[in-house]
Amino acid sequence: MEAKGWCHSVLGRLDDKVRSLHTLTGRYVYQFGHRGLTLHLEHALIGATAMTEGLILVTRNVSRFPMLSLEHNLIRFHAR
Repeated sequence: MEAKGWCHSVLGRLDDKVRSLHTLTGRYVYQFGHRGLTLHLEHALIGATAMTEGLILVTRNVSRFPMLSLEHNLIRFHAR
C-alpha cells in the first residue's frame, strides 16, 4: 500500500473512533443530566474512553464517573 493510501486508511479509522467517542460522551452528559446529575464534559470523556477501550480507571473520586462500575472497570484509589 502506498503511503498516501495508508495515511487515509489510518485517519479514517481514527476519525471513526473519535466520532464514536464523542457520541458516547454526549450521551453520558445527556443521560445523567436528565437524571439531575451534573456530569462535567472532561469526566464524561474520560469515562467514555475507558468504556470504549476496555480500560480500568483508577481514581480517588469515583462519584465523578457514574457510568463506570466498581465491579468492572473502576478502582477507588486510597491515599495514605
